[in-house]
Amino acid sequence: AVADVVAARSERALRRAQAQLRGALGGRAAGLRRRAIELAAEIEATLDFPEDDLEVAPCAHVAAEADALGREARALGASFREGRALREGLEVALVGRPNVGKSSLLNALVGEERALTDAAPGTTRDFVEVELEWDGVPVTLIDTAGAAAGAQGIEARGLVLGRERVQRADVALLLVEAEAGAAAADRRLWDE
Repeated sequence: AVADVVAARSERALRRAQAQLRGALGGRAAGLRRRAIELAAEIEATLDFPEDDLEVAPCAHVAAEADALGREARALGASFREGRALREGLEVALVGRPNVGKSSLLNALVGEERALTDAAPGTTRDFVEVELEWDGVPVTLIDTAGAAAGAQGIEARGLVLGRERVQRADVALLLVEAEAGAAAADRRLWDE
């Protein structure tokens, strides 16, 4: 938690790391553990000592408590993914055929021209990365070269580098030309 406070890349990440430092995560986990042990003890007592006329909890109560514990444990697991995103950031790769608007979208999301755009296909030959923050989450946008068939030389090398970079991204956003709709090349990219 101390390392996360020092390395926080946003205000939201800092607040979360400070909460961890105060023991919020450990407290939640300890509470779930305590409730699970109590439920297990209740079930075991009913099974092990049926002759003692112990006050038996209705099966519906036991099932409801087990269900609630499961939901809360899943929520705690999901909070790990959110914490990772806040701590390490998310990488979003923009992929698609040449001239579908990947660089234009990146520029619009960033609010300035960071990637060159042109009406001629093949302007982007390499991937372009831009870091920004959305709602307290560090995000790296990755504009990749358009996947053109028959690319050679430096253009082909740029496509290979782009594909490798997309494989490491958290999210790949496939852009498709709005007027033409999804073509066979778009479907191949989707499958990749």
